[in-house]
Amino acid sequence: MGPELETIQSIFSQPLYYVGSGNHTYAFATFDQSHIVKFFKQNHFDSYCWLDYLPLPDKLNPKRRQRRQKKANSRCDTFQSLEIAFNHLKEQTGLVYMHLNRSDNIQRKVKLIYSDDIQPVCNIDDMEFIIQKRATVGFEYVDNLLKAGDKNQAVGSLIAYLKLIRTRCEKGLGDQDLQFYKNFGFIDGRPVEIDIGDFFILPNMQDPQQWVQEVKNASYELIAYIERTCPDLLDTFQSRLEELLQ
Repeated sequence: MGPELETIQSIFSQPLYYVGSGNHTYAFATFDQSHIVKFFKQNHFDSYCWLDYLPLPDKLNPKRRQRRQKKANSRCDTFQSLEIAFNHLKEQTGLVYMHLNRSDNIQRKVKLIYSDDIQPVCNIDDMEFIIQKRATVGFEYVDNLLKAGDKNQAVGSLIAYLKLIRTRCEKGLGDQDLQFYKNFGFIDGRPVEIDIGDFFILPNMQDPQQWVQEVKNASYELIAYIERTCPDLLDTFQSRLEELLQ
């Protein structure tokens, strides 16, 4: 058994606790809080349902085909984004493992705990999922630093997040859902992107004009946060932002 499979076996030797859902996945935390397992919503990707077998007037068939194609495109885009994350942004996303096809090598069943009375057991080999290291969500992490009086580290963390965006752009990669408050977090003080379902390849992002604008766009959310919570740090933040944009 290789080290990767040993890690997977260890993760699935403990129950998983439901913590929320996103556009494409249901998220569960391991009992030891070290990892997040995200199971894909099959109804989001499945291009077939009972409507596909229902006789419809000819004028409605184009809409049915459009619905099928939309779901097929969504699945393709999401899985392409996962491939980008795995091949180019593994460290920047805390990505540990991807399981996108049925297998027989994990050989684990795990309890999924939604509530006291809803605790189904699933066969992991049959599931589509990804595993990421668990991160503290962006503003929650910065809030904790401010509460501890560590203002310099708080500003540094926000700048590190913007550096993460610059690094991704310089790889020629774009992101369609750039929201710090829910899609980014920190692992051991290092910024990571939590939501990995919206990456795309765009070589033009390597152009300084492009990545500078991307970083500026991301900074507006942070500036609003600083103005609201700790306005005395605004000058320091903007000074460091200007350095980053050079």
